[in-house]
Amino acid sequence: MLEAISETGFKESLAQSRIAPTTTRELSGELPPLIQTALDQAQSAGKRVFVDFHAKWCGACRTMDKTTFADAAVIEALDQGYVFIKVDTDEYPEIGKQFSVVGLPTVVALSGSGDIVYRHTGPLKAEPLLKVLQEIGQHE
Repeated sequence: MLEAISETGFKESLAQSRIAPTTTRELSGELPPLIQTALDQAQSAGKRVFVDFHAKWCGACRTMDKTTFADAAVIEALDQGYVFIKVDTDEYPEIGKQFSVVGLPTVVALSGSGDIVYRHTGPLKAEPLLKVLQEIGQHE
């Protein structure tokens, strides 16, 4: 099988992770008003923006709402260092498209200048998310 695949020109390689907390990616185009408002609030408060992309039909999203985002330590970390917004990708598909949301839940943290400093697709438990929030919060 590998021989047949190799004949098509495929070369084995390792892909770099796109979710590393230190990865920065600029967004193209004008920010949607919902995101720009949160970014303006974050800049004036010296915080970052944390966006939770979700949908009502997403079971993993509902689970994160009941567990991860209900965790007292996560709530405190978000309150202290972030402007936290939730974006329903069914209500705001253009925002999901601009942020290249291809699966739910997807969480994205933006620096004060609007660059993506963290991105994760899939469910997250409270403890790993808390570590990320603390780590990226120290780099502003």
